[in-house]
Amino acid sequence: MSEHPIIFSPESIRAIYAGSKTQTRRVIGKREVRQFNKIDPTYRGVDAIHQGVDALADTWGEYANIPDAELYTDALELKRRLWRLCPYGVPGDTLWVREAWRLAALGGQFPYTKEWYDIQYRQDSSYRKIKFERKPHLSNGRGNGFRWRPSIHMFKWMCRLFLTVKSIRVQRLQDITVNDIRAEGLSFKQEFFEPFNVFVKCWDTINAKRGFGWDMNPWVWVVEFERSK
Repeated sequence: MSEHPIIFSPESIRAIYAGSKTQTRRVIGKREVRQFNKIDPTYRGVDAIHQGVDALADTWGEYANIPDAELYTDALELKRRLWRLCPYGVPGDTLWVREAWRLAALGGQFPYTKEWYDIQYRQDSSYRKIKFERKPHLSNGRGNGFRWRPSIHMFKWMCRLFLTVKSIRVQRLQDITVNDIRAEGLSFKQEFFEPFNVFVKCWDTINAKRGFGWDMNPWVWVVEFERSK
C-alpha cells in the first residue's frame, strides 16, 4: 500500500477529528488528463482538456470498478493504469494530511535540540514533540516567535493525521446527494435546499476562482476515507 499527501482546510480537519467528515471531492485536472493521454492519445493539447476529462471519466466508469476476475488481460491492464491516474491512491492506501505549522519555543526553550522538534499546529494550536528526520534549519526569528508555514510545506514526518482510503469514484459535482453532503462534514437543519446551499457556498469559496465552480459542474474524484488507528 502507498501513502499520498492531501491538504484540508482547518474546518475540514476539525470535522475529521469530530468524525463527521468521511468524504472529500477534488477536481480532476490537467495532470490526470495528461497521464490519461498516455493511455488514449486522442485528447492531446490544452484545447482538449475538457474533452479529455470526459473521456477519462467515461473510461473510468466502464472499467475501474469491475472485478479483476471478470476482465481479460488487456482490460485488466487498462483498469490498473486507470487507477494509477488518481492522485489519492486506491482503496487501502493511506492519505497523510498536511496542515499549517510552525516551530514552537515551548517554555522559552529553543524549539529543537539535537534530536527533537517542538511543533505547533495552527488548526487547534496544539503542540507535539517530534523526533526530527532532517537537519533543523527551519527556524525564522522574524517578528514575534517563529512564523507559521503553509500546509504545502509540511513534511510527512510532522504529520499527525492519517486517513485510510475506503473507496474512490468519479462523478459530476452536481450528482452529490444530501447524504454525501453530510459525509462532507457539513451541518444543516433542513434537508430540502439548505444542504446544497451550504455545500455550494463552501465549494465555490475554494474552487470558483480556479474556474471549477458549482455552475461548471466539473468531474471530481470522490474519496471516501476513515481515520487510521
